Order: sequence, then C-alpha cells, then structure tokens
Amino acid sequence: MKKQNIVIVLLILFILVALVGYDVFKINSETIEKTSSVKSLNVDFIKIGEIEEVGSEGAYAEITSNKKNVTINVPSLLYKGAYAKFPITVKNTGNLTARLRSIIERNISSNGSIQISYDGLSVFNKPLKPGDTTEFYVTVSWKDNEFAKSDNLSFQILLNYVQV
Repeated sequence: MKKQNIVIVLLILFILVALVGYDVFKINSETIEKTSSVKSLNVDFIKIGEIEEVGSEGAYAEITSNKKNVTINVPSLLYKGAYAKFPITVKNTGNLTARLRSIIERNISSNGSIQISYDGLSVFNKPLKPGDTTEFYVTVSWKDNEFAKSDNLSFQILLNYVQV
C-alpha cells in the first residue's frame, strides 16, 4: 500500500511539473511572438535637391548622419527680397503611418529680419504611409529693411512625426 501511495504522489508531481513547464513555455513563446511583431514609426530625410538662390551666395544644406535633422546654412543674403529655397525629401521608412505634428528649429542665429517659411508640407493634413515620400521646401528670405547684409545664418530643422 505504501508503494501505491508513493507511485500516486510521484505521478501527481510529474503531472504538475509538466503543466507548469507547459505554461512557462507557452508564456515565453507568446512574448517572443509579440516582441517580433512590434512596428516602428520612422521618418527620415533622404535627399536635398538643387538649391534655388536669388540674391544669395553659397547656401547649402546637409542631412545629419542619423537622417533625422537637416542643417541649413545661408552665408549671405545680399538685399531685401533675397532668398534661398531648399527642396527637401522625406521618406517614411518605418512600419506605421505617420503624420507631421510640428517642425522644430534649433540653433537659429538670426534677428527678426530673416523669415523662414515651409511650403508643400501637405503631410500636416495627409498621412505618410510606410514607404511613401514627400517633398517640401524651406525658404530663407530677407523680409525687412532694417537688416544689413547677413552674416552666416545657420540652423537645424527636425520634423516631429506621430503615429496616425
């Protein structure tokens, strides 16, 4: 009778260990499945087109190595109404549809006589699907008479995207 009790206890322990092991394996495989299907929101600057300059000399722009910022440099605006226009292309390289929330300008070295405007940013109202690209223009212009010939206007732009 004691042998029978020992066998029954061992059989119950074996079943319990098997059930616990199955639950642990199941939870682990579900976690791996969920983490492998995580989607990302990623919009990158991919190209700067030919810069249009009127009354401007030596303007240039470059995309940073992480493709998240563009540095724009306008060394010289010569007269009121002068401008430099930068065509910039962005691409949604993530897995989620994105919408432009805001534009962040950093390190602006300018007085109020210089105007920075953004044209063609239809992404404000229209979602950018994965793989889609859009082009917009950044225009730096001299708008006031109070401004003397500019000394190297430089700044960075960053586009703040959110998931749709």
